[in-house]
Amino acid sequence: MNSEHKEEPSALHLEIERLKHNLKIISMMNKINLIVLLSTFITIYTLEIVSVLQFASPLYPYSLSLVVISIYLYLLDIKKFAVTEKNYKRLKVLIYFYPAFFLNLAALLPIMNHYFYNPILLYSLIIFSYCPFLISKSKEIVPSLCISAVILFIGLMNQDGNQYLYYLQGIYLLALISIAGLVSRSIYHAYIRAQKFHLEMGQEVYQLKRLTELLNEANRQLQQEANLDPLTNLYNRRAYNNYIIELQKRLIKSTHTISVIMVDVDCFKLYNDTYGHSKGDNVLRTIGSLLHDVSVEYSCFAARFGGEEFVLIVSNEPEDVVQKICYQIQQSVYELHIQHESSTIDTVVTVSIGACTKLIEDINEINECISEADAALYFVKQNGRNSFEYKNKMHV
Repeated sequence: MNSEHKEEPSALHLEIERLKHNLKIISMMNKINLIVLLSTFITIYTLEIVSVLQFASPLYPYSLSLVVISIYLYLLDIKKFAVTEKNYKRLKVLIYFYPAFFLNLAALLPIMNHYFYNPILLYSLIIFSYCPFLISKSKEIVPSLCISAVILFIGLMNQDGNQYLYYLQGIYLLALISIAGLVSRSIYHAYIRAQKFHLEMGQEVYQLKRLTELLNEANRQLQQEANLDPLTNLYNRRAYNNYIIELQKRLIKSTHTISVIMVDVDCFKLYNDTYGHSKGDNVLRTIGSLLHDVSVEYSCFAARFGGEEFVLIVSNEPEDVVQKICYQIQQSVYELHIQHESSTIDTVVTVSIGACTKLIEDINEINECISEADAALYFVKQNGRNSFEYKNKMHV
């Protein structure tokens, strides 16, 4: 489970994300401006040829615009600068120079050409082409608006018009930059609120995911504890029953060779009577650990069947492997040299083992195999103990 804490986005991260958005807007607007500018050039050139009209408007503002558009086209679409922590300040200047350039160029047109038609309309179009789409702080957009508005206001003085119209144009410009500034401010704060909401939602999703992981882990541990015998740490009788059910489900699709190994601690009641139940629990715990190691080595299922009795279920292993497991368990327990003076078998703790291997073609044959292993164990207990009896029913 991943327990690492998810870091909150920093102010720098939010700033970089904002500039990435603005960079995309500038790139899109630059392509639109290029199309508009080329269309204007083609229209003027066509009209001059077809109708022999001569336009008095100077060409250098258009040429300068084309140069700026070409530079931005190269930087944003060919070079494709990405916003990073190292270059975000320089790209910030690059982003806000673009609208400032076209705003001031539009404001200068009445000064460069006294007969330029309706400069306020062009100026308004440029403002509302950028302000609603760029996420800008007031200090980033208002200076450009104010400077360009003053330049345009001065340029309007040189155009023909009455005093009353001139004052109305000044009021309109004042209202225009005020509205543009408010729009930019509103969009910026909406962006901040959206980012905070996104951050809060992200944190809630993260917390929910973490709680879900903790709950799943707790459920997994509870499930594991419910299936484990607390003394020996082997699977318990409940897990054994579930394993048999799952085994029966698998046998519906194909046949399996199943080996059942029953292990019983010899004279265990006498051991408890002699050394006490606490010592007896230690014996079961030690043998349980040994059987767990065997189950890992041979990839088999091991469980405490009840009391001092254990069971191992081995799938698809040949006869010699099953015999090896039985012998290994018998010898390993004996070599533990756990003292058992009251035993009728030996001076140390020993085990009796009964095993059966059967080719299972019907689900009911699993219980038959278990019964045969139990019968083999009973035979060993009746005939001296500290040994194993193996019944191979594969060819019967």
